[in-house]
Amino acid sequence: MAKSVAEYQNSYLEITEILKKNPNVISIFVFGSMVSGDLWEGSNIDLFVIYKDGFNKIRDIYSEVLDIPVHIKFLSKDSFKNYLKSAGKRDLIKNYLMSSKLIYSIDNEINELNQQVLYMIDKDKGRWNLTYLGSFYKEARICRKYLSKGSRYTAHELIIRALNNFSMLYLSINGYTVTKDSLNMACNLNDELNIRVQNLLYKEVNEDSIKELLNYMEGYLEFNIIKAAKEMIDFIKKENKYLSAFEIDNNSYFENFKIKTEEILKVLHNNNILVKEKREFRDEKGILLSMENVYRYKE
Repeated sequence: MAKSVAEYQNSYLEITEILKKNPNVISIFVFGSMVSGDLWEGSNIDLFVIYKDGFNKIRDIYSEVLDIPVHIKFLSKDSFKNYLKSAGKRDLIKNYLMSSKLIYSIDNEINELNQQVLYMIDKDKGRWNLTYLGSFYKEARICRKYLSKGSRYTAHELIIRALNNFSMLYLSINGYTVTKDSLNMACNLNDELNIRVQNLLYKEVNEDSIKELLNYMEGYLEFNIIKAAKEMIDFIKKENKYLSAFEIDNNSYFENFKIKTEEILKVLHNNNILVKEKREFRDEKGILLSMENVYRYKE
């Protein structure tokens, strides 16, 4: 029997009140379906609890409260702070906080850290858009390659990956928060996308449905390319010189983001936003090895 929203609310209030009475609980975040609103029968109540001490690593607890599944992540305050400082862990915490809501806190430092993370997420938004955009173009290109070879099932797998990146980018450039359920949210917001996704997922795998969705996504991004690639366009415009993908990737502003830069540069050139030239690439002894693609903003 499906659980009602009221049952989820009662369970949520029950577990959060229990946690608030514990003096060692200093902050509680709620994330997942309780924030996005897409509750279904199998949904968990997802909580992220900052504890005074004791949990040096994230400790996952799975339980039921009033017959509703509950998933709680416990982490000590010091570990939370250390995770935020660690480049390798930052994305882990960021992913939790990006789609979460701080519902309880008795610690001003945690409040400030949460605000810093939210600011960091907003500050990094343009570069994350480039990550989604570059990955989309790479997967779309390879998808077309396999379609041309008649490998429908491999192409189907690739378009699902491309669709995931498109959905995250779609939400981001339209002012919505990117979550783990970005595809569902994007489809709910865009009827044209939803129709094509339904044809892809709920009918027999065929070349036409793959091409139709691929053409739609590419067309949408071509129309919105300046918004989607704004961070890179602004960077190249400011540099005011020819740059290679390698030089952009290794600039300190982009180096911590996995961006398929050449994929984006080619699209910007094809859309008459960038000028493309060739530049000699030589080794340390001056021996010519190759001619490298370089781009600059088209005035």
